[in-house]
Amino acid sequence: METEEIAQHPCRYCEKEIPHWRRNKVFCGETCKYNFHNAKRSMAEESFGDYHRMIKRNYEILNNALGENRYVEIPELHLKNSGFGFDFCTFAMGSYRYCYDLSYRLADHQKKIYAITVVSNERQEEMNQAIKNAFRSFR
Repeated sequence: METEEIAQHPCRYCEKEIPHWRRNKVFCGETCKYNFHNAKRSMAEESFGDYHRMIKRNYEILNNALGENRYVEIPELHLKNSGFGFDFCTFAMGSYRYCYDLSYRLADHQKKIYAITVVSNERQEEMNQAIKNAFRSFR
């Protein structure tokens, strides 16, 4: 009776040699599989983490500037001194930049005054539709 040699290849996580019982077996066990995917996920979260922290910080700065108001104008210098990151927003449409349910735009170019507003429900629906249309164009 002939015995067939079992090919071996390394585990994708720990790199120990594992028998090639199936062609698609890439981990030596469940622990390596979970560790590999957790490490991969945490690397992805780190790369987005800084971006999301800046958006959250921007939201807090805008929300504090608004207080109880639905509209306020504020100097650019005040936003900069608060640590506002002008490149970080959740959506942009025309001259408006959005940070979740708040919007900001440069209202006076000469005086560098920014207008901050709470986004109405109707405007949020317009934004959602624009996002859907943009995704459709990528298909």
